[in-house]
Amino acid sequence: MSRDKLILIFFVFIWIGIIAYNSGFFETARKAPVGKTPVRPTAALPSALEDLPELRLDRLDMPRPPYKGISKNIFSPLKFPVPKPPEEGPGAEPTLEPLPVVKPPSPLETFKASITFIGFLEKEKDKTVFLTSGEDVFLVKRGDIIEGRFRVAEITDTVLRFSDELSGEAASIVIESE
Repeated sequence: MSRDKLILIFFVFIWIGIIAYNSGFFETARKAPVGKTPVRPTAALPSALEDLPELRLDRLDMPRPPYKGISKNIFSPLKFPVPKPPEEGPGAEPTLEPLPVVKPPSPLETFKASITFIGFLEKEKDKTVFLTSGEDVFLVKRGDIIEGRFRVAEITDTVLRFSDELSGEAASIVIESE
């Protein structure tokens, strides 16, 4: 016989043995099911055990009363109580306060919030400032225009001033020299 056939026969015998074992073929005596047995008091109980409460097995067979609490389907959609409008007296008119008007930021304020100062390079009297806005890096000098709209008006040792060409609004950024 070949080696493959011997291995196959070996596994077939193992499989037959597992089936026979699980079907109870090798079991000689079945165990009796565990039932409720009453507790038998013994005559020689120590004094410390005499004060223990008695186990009441008869209460296990009593039917339980149905649950009378609140039942909630946990899979149902949530329902929140709708607040009732306040009751108004006769002749009273509802007073509604006006909502505060929020002014959207100007393009210059948006640009100022988006840029950060990286550093500068000073060559004789000219200063070149390095700014970033997201992934963009700007190298600006005095008089340059950033993003086609914001002109650099002045660069000092501590402040970079620029203005919006369309609206004329001006702003400044603090730069720190180390």
